[in-house]
Amino acid sequence: MVVDLEKKGQKNYRKLPEKVRLLMNEKIDRIAQAESFDEVRFIEGRLKGSPDRYKIRQGDYRIILKKVTEQQVIITSIRHRRDVYDKLYSLLLSMP
Repeated sequence: MVVDLEKKGQKNYRKLPEKVRLLMNEKIDRIAQAESFDEVRFIEGRLKGSPDRYKIRQGDYRIILKKVTEQQVIITSIRHRRDVYDKLYSLLLSMP
């Protein structure tokens, strides 16, 4: 599967503590190794209010990804759980 990282996701990733980054690398590698989106078993579910965005938990951090096709996802955000949902829902509310 193709995994892309949005510019904002890259910025979030660089700010993570090194230990968390290593754990996130493992998750991202497992996503990339999957044949299709449905094979990624550790996806927690779809975000409320968004038909194409999903979340993955890793300790206190969340990976937010957007499903483009069955074989492509875009990581839009990697943040601490206390921050990720506030930022994300404000963005979703501002979308037409």
